[in-house]
Amino acid sequence: MRLNFEFGPDSAPEVVIDWKSDVAFTPETLQRYGSQVRAYLHAMRADRGLVVMVTFGSVFTFMPANSLVT
Repeated sequence: MRLNFEFGPDSAPEVVIDWKSDVAFTPETLQRYGSQVRAYLHAMRADRGLVVMVTFGSVFTFMPANSLVT
């Protein structure tokens, strides 16, 4: 696992990026990673989290647990 943060003009974190190198993953694994990223979002007060599955070239976006996604 490797974490990166992108910061806005006010130096507040906006995006948490969690890089994963799994060679296989399941929906349950992705759900667990989403929970981890949401915890980081809460701790950092960031707006958006990304789980990047490097092996597959896939990116999954997560929002804070209390946000509505439409």
